[in-house]
Amino acid sequence: FKEKMRIMQTKKRRYCILTKNKLFYFKSQSEQKSVRANPYGCFDLLLARVELKTIRGEPLLEIKTSEGEYHFTTQREEELKEWQKAFTDIEESIEAIEKDCAKNKDVLK
Repeated sequence: FKEKMRIMQTKKRRYCILTKNKLFYFKSQSEQKSVRANPYGCFDLLLARVELKTIRGEPLLEIKTSEGEYHFTTQREEELKEWQKAFTDIEESIEAIEKDCAKNKDVLK
């Protein structure tokens, strides 16, 4: 007996907040703006890989974590590129911190 696995794909609007190392997402814009709202989900970007891809002709951000792959897109391609730049800036900051930590570790030996 063979069963074909299908990729489950749903498109739902989410509202995001990007911090130095986390991406929080909310179900509604009012939740996103509320100080007391709990996020619907969160990605620790220190543990994720983020890249800009095109799948089936649609440009999107792919976030890979140990739990799976997640795809985010925007209504405008320019906005997606802005998000990509923000993620690139974060990755560069993380790499710089990791290099500094490695240097300091060598100095302490």
